[in-house]
Amino acid sequence: MSSNLLGVVRGALRGWSNRRAVSRLLEADDAVLADIGLRAVDIRRALREPVFRDPSRALRAACCTWHDARLLSGLPVCCP
Repeated sequence: MSSNLLGVVRGALRGWSNRRAVSRLLEADDAVLADIGLRAVDIRRALREPVFRDPSRALRAACCTWHDARLLSGLPVCCP
């Protein structure tokens, strides 16, 4: 198996695994999600990404947006 094809397979498996992990976040309540800077709508939006995209990247962007907004408004954030 060529290294390029192996990389594609590994990426697809990682994306599938991350998609399953992201979907399990929907089981968390709103307070837990808020603690990590997410909302249920962020998770559902990330899961609407095309199958070939890793939804954890969309969650990372949503979390960074949440942290930036809190920092700009002078509100505390749980991590730097």
